Amino acid sequence: VTGKTTREAFGRVTGEQLRANYERCLETGEPISIEEGIELDGETRQFQTTISPVETGGQITHLVGVAHDITERKRRERELEAQYDRLHALFANSQAAIVEYVIEDDEPIVEDVNDRFEELFGYDTEEVVGESIDDYIIPPESREAFEAARLNAQIERGEDPQAEVTRRTADG
Repeated sequence: VTGKTTREAFGRVTGEQLRANYERCLETGEPISIEEGIELDGETRQFQTTISPVETGGQITHLVGVAHDITERKRRERELEAQYDRLHALFANSQAAIVEYVIEDDEPIVEDVNDRFEELFGYDTEEVVGESIDDYIIPPESREAFEAARLNAQIERGEDPQAEVTRRTADG
């Protein structure tokens, strides 16, 4: 690339795109950071590029650019987004009541519930989000409270407990 114009090195379209970024850096006198797709050997690669002006005697004399190839990272991000979309669709459309929660101070704090949970248990999402799910669905003063604590501990350790349980709905 040394000694060539951007157009000579990367072709007309990509060369003009790169040149526009360089000119923007020169005009502002400030470093710029951009994500850009650049075609190399017939394949579009994604780059995170930082271009910085270098001053000598108060004048910008040249630019320094650093480009990191982020093609694989972007591919993995797209895969994760697709996986998230599939899991979200499963969560939203499942016929099973599902609660998404985090453990805080040994309590399962609700982050979200699906529509089936609302139908089955009678609690609106807004009502239970931020609350311990056990306060809503564990029958008070029963053996189930002890069993719920044991199941919560197993889940927190990454285990997959199997148990038949009794749970309380909004109408008792």
